Amino acid sequence: GASSEKLNQWFNKSVMEFSLKSLGRNQVFVKKVVSPIADISPFEYYSISIIVIFMLFNGMSGLRILIEEKHSEVLKRIISKGISVWKIILSKFISLFLFQLIQSFIIFAVLVLAADRYLRGNSMNAALVLAVIVVAVSSFMIFIASCVNSIFLADMIAYIGILTMAFIGGSIIPLTYLPASIEKVSFLSINKWAAQGLIYSVFWNRQDIVITSIGVLVLLSVVCIIGSIFSLARTAR
Repeated sequence: GASSEKLNQWFNKSVMEFSLKSLGRNQVFVKKVVSPIADISPFEYYSISIIVIFMLFNGMSGLRILIEEKHSEVLKRIISKGISVWKIILSKFISLFLFQLIQSFIIFAVLVLAADRYLRGNSMNAALVLAVIVVAVSSFMIFIASCVNSIFLADMIAYIGILTMAFIGGSIIPLTYLPASIEKVSFLSINKWAAQGLIYSVFWNRQDIVITSIGVLVLLSVVCIIGSIFSLARTAR
């Protein structure tokens, strides 16, 4: 027969299993994935955040479009011939937008191919959000270029602006982990609305959040474009 030691082990095991089953403790240990926001995985969150930051840094190439023309006096000659300032801003914006759009779609296509099994969103919504992000980035860079005359200064302002928006927009640390005071000003960050729009159009299909993100990005773009027109009109006098 079994030794007293084995009998004692079986008895203890039986008592433990019976107790856990009776008290409903078999389900005490539940696997739970902690995510930065709602049901978004860290991969989804940070892959999109990195793409948005890359798009902003890539947009810095557009700073030279306007500033170099200021230095060469080309801008003043164009204005002296009766060309409206808003037409100049619009032409520079369209040039930067098209340049950025092609590059952004290539990077985005790589992400889609790499993360194919995670995709649960709407491809048309994602393409629209991406295009609106390019609009916002282009507008932001044109605004900076219209405000200053030095390429070095413009680069510094852009770097600081991008890093600041990345921080207050949750691209570095999710907003849920940041003080409430930062979350209150996060609406000013392109990063917040860009990442939110992409996440909920690529990995999830949340039409309401996507529409809100697009709306705010368009509003920020309009503010930057209007600011660019007034700033360039003032500096070109």
